[in-house]
Amino acid sequence: MNQSKIFVVEDDADDRDFLTTALGILGCTNDLVFFYSYKELLDYLDGLPIDKLPQLIILDNQIQSINATQTVQQLLSNLRLQHIKLAIYTASLPAYICAAYIKLGVDLCLEKGANMEEVNEDASKFCRLAASARAGAST
Repeated sequence: MNQSKIFVVEDDADDRDFLTTALGILGCTNDLVFFYSYKELLDYLDGLPIDKLPQLIILDNQIQSINATQTVQQLLSNLRLQHIKLAIYTASLPAYICAAYIKLGVDLCLEKGANMEEVNEDASKFCRLAASARAGAST
C-alpha cells in the first residue's frame, strides 16, 4: 500500500495515541507528525520544502491558540499548500460549524470516535482522503 504523510494538530496525549494506533493498524502512513498548536504547524510548514509537504493535515478544532478557522484560511490561501487535504477532527462539532468549514474548503469534518472501533473508522476515512491527495498529485 502506498503511504501518505499526515500532519496532525492535537494537544491531547490520549487522542494522539488512539490516532497513532488506528493509522498504524491501517498502514496508510509511516510519516505521522504531531503538533501541539496551529502556530507550531504553520511555522513548520513555512520552512518545509514542497516535496516534503503532507498529503493530509488533521486539525483539532479545540486547540487553545489561534483558532482553527484562521488556520484553515491561512493554509488555503497559500498557493504552496493548496493541494493538501484538510480535515477537522474534534470532540464536538455542531453541524453549522462543520458546514462553515466545508464552505471554506475543508475536505472532511468528523467528531472524534468515542471508542477504538469508531476511531478506526475515522482513521480509515483519513487514509482514503490522504490517498486521494496522492492520486491527485500524480495526475
